[in-house]
Amino acid sequence: MAFLQLISYALRERLHTEHFAFDEQVEANLQGVNVSLRQVAPKVHFLFGFQDRALEDEFREDLIECSRSRIFMGYGVSIFMILFGPTFQSLMTMDFLLFYSDWRVVLWNVLPVLFALLFLMAGLSFCIYAYMKFSDKRAVLHVTGLAYLLAIVSIGVDFGVGNRQWDAMYGVSSWSVKLVTYHLAPLISLTWLNLPFGMIAELMFAVTLIFLVIIPIVEGLWGLFSSSAIQPIIQEISEEDPFKDLTLYCNGSLQMPDGRDSVLKNPCEVNIRLILVYPFLIICIIILAAMVYGYIGDRDSRRAFTNKKIMRAQKDKLIIAAKLREEFHLHKEDVVLDLFQYF
Repeated sequence: MAFLQLISYALRERLHTEHFAFDEQVEANLQGVNVSLRQVAPKVHFLFGFQDRALEDEFREDLIECSRSRIFMGYGVSIFMILFGPTFQSLMTMDFLLFYSDWRVVLWNVLPVLFALLFLMAGLSFCIYAYMKFSDKRAVLHVTGLAYLLAIVSIGVDFGVGNRQWDAMYGVSSWSVKLVTYHLAPLISLTWLNLPFGMIAELMFAVTLIFLVIIPIVEGLWGLFSSSAIQPIIQEISEEDPFKDLTLYCNGSLQMPDGRDSVLKNPCEVNIRLILVYPFLIICIIILAAMVYGYIGDRDSRRAFTNKKIMRAQKDKLIIAAKLREEFHLHKEDVVLDLFQYF
């Protein structure tokens, strides 16, 4: 949440467009005709939270307190998957790279993963210390957003360097398979960290920009889904077909048993392209699901925080009413004597 947080601090006065007092709002609402405490709700900016910035600070403090176990678990899962995935493979192939290349190639293959691991471990260490020592724990939110953002950039560098390393196993679609199962897998913990929607949106935007736009365009990965890249696959499959029916089917000239011609002009090319694109579609669905889940979770968290504040305001009013009633009963005789004297 590095950039959005900087923007929110810079524009704090402009974003502060409401001063929401729950005790006043609850009392005013109960005096209305249609009494419903559901109408007592502060206004919200789309990415920056409550329009009452002091209330937003209080909400984030409460959110961090309630999300302690989720944050620790998220860090743990991400660190574990990076440690026993990219880091382990990079260290295992270091000797091979040193034998066939120089130390610069080794650094480019090892350092990005190690930096991603270092950023997340540093973020986890800071969060543990902040929960133990800090009274204001909003720093946990800022550091977590920054740690994951830096980890995303480091993983993106690693993906840019080794996006074709799995071609021998998975063919031309290896980059999308490696991306969804290897590079983006440690970021799955973002779906349950219970972070504000603005943070989730910023991190998912970084993932989309780095992994689905910049690196595929720079490395020419989208060209691997073109017809020229698919034709060698079709040729290899056709050579292994002893009856040559598959060749006729791929050419669109195979006649169906009922006498109909093939509906698609190049059915093999269409089917293979769908298979190649499917891992990429999974990535898009996961990113979209993370955005929707982040929005729903943020909305529910704010609703729960609002209900908590309403109940606290009602409790304060009941305490004040009980004290007034108790004082009235204690001084009831004096009040009655005063009334008779004035009467």
